[in-house]
Amino acid sequence: MPYLRLFLFLGFFSQVGCSEDTVVRVGVILPLPELESDGGDSQGRESDGEAARFGFELFSKDEGSQDLEFIYRNNLGDPVESIRLVRELDDLGVKMILGPPYSDTALAAGETAQSLGVPLITPSATLPSVTQGKNYVFRACFLDRQQAKEMVKFAYRDRELRRLVTFTDLNHSYSIGLSRDFEAEFSKQGGKVIRRFYFRSSDEAKTQIDSIVKENPDVVYFPSYADEVVSVLEAIGPRWKGLTVLGADGWDTPKLFEMKKALPLGVEVFLTNHFDPFEERKDKQIDFTTRFIEEFGASPGQLSALSYDVGLIAREVCSKGASISRNEVQRNLVALNNIVGLTGTFSFDSDGNPKKSMVIQQLAVQGGKPTLEFVKRTDVSD
Repeated sequence: MPYLRLFLFLGFFSQVGCSEDTVVRVGVILPLPELESDGGDSQGRESDGEAARFGFELFSKDEGSQDLEFIYRNNLGDPVESIRLVRELDDLGVKMILGPPYSDTALAAGETAQSLGVPLITPSATLPSVTQGKNYVFRACFLDRQQAKEMVKFAYRDRELRRLVTFTDLNHSYSIGLSRDFEAEFSKQGGKVIRRFYFRSSDEAKTQIDSIVKENPDVVYFPSYADEVVSVLEAIGPRWKGLTVLGADGWDTPKLFEMKKALPLGVEVFLTNHFDPFEERKDKQIDFTTRFIEEFGASPGQLSALSYDVGLIAREVCSKGASISRNEVQRNLVALNNIVGLTGTFSFDSDGNPKKSMVIQQLAVQGGKPTLEFVKRTDVSD
């Protein structure tokens, strides 16, 4: 599923046929690729930000958002730059901010937005502290503890797995928190945590492949981001045959689908996610996926779908038009009631978290290329 490059201009104003006296200006903060003269592909978070941008662009085309003007800014995937951009967008008079998508940058941006009284909604930052204690900060995704809990149910009840090893990236609070939550819930269910393994780089992670299998687990929980995941999965070979590997939503980025080697023989791989492009009997998702492929020549991932949903929410809470105040936008977000999106139905709790379901997918290979296959949808519980 390679993501087609669009030429993305920093500060470009995406406006859809509307007059200045009616338009609602909305800031969008993403890690966007810069223009490259050699035509090289962007990597890491930049390509993820590009995927999110595709979701916003398709929303603008499909939903006729003539009263919203998206003002895009590139945070370079950096928390400090995210803080600066929130202040810049505040000076521009935006009514709300969409993004950033990642927990570390969203945490920094959210604290600044809260202090300035600018409503902010992140599409995909799952760290609980991003919204906790901040009545102007919201998210469109489930929480880390929720995806850990639902994956434990799948592992322990559905797959009857009992011996756990966790494999944690110490560079990211996302990975540390998910491993902690998964271990606690797995033990609560009656499973045994055999050992914990840690790494700070892809190279260090690969050196522990043999050590993990020597512990004789039947399940490895590996809540990292796609760069590290791909590096490890390509290096496993036959050594983890018979194991089940479980991941989280951070896997589903364009990088995952660039794997050059086949999945390890005899290893089953599953992850929790926000969206499945071809979920059974879900016409809304299938229609979105068809339109996305027509427009961009690639299948959408969770960041594109979540960004589309954030656009829907922004249109709903800014429906009064350009005269709306930020305080009114914030009150509308609090009062939002059962808005149906691609990734779920949206209402927010007191911490700005949506009440919604999630999907579990299996990483498989079709036509020699990695793909995610729908397994089940599960209701989220705290």
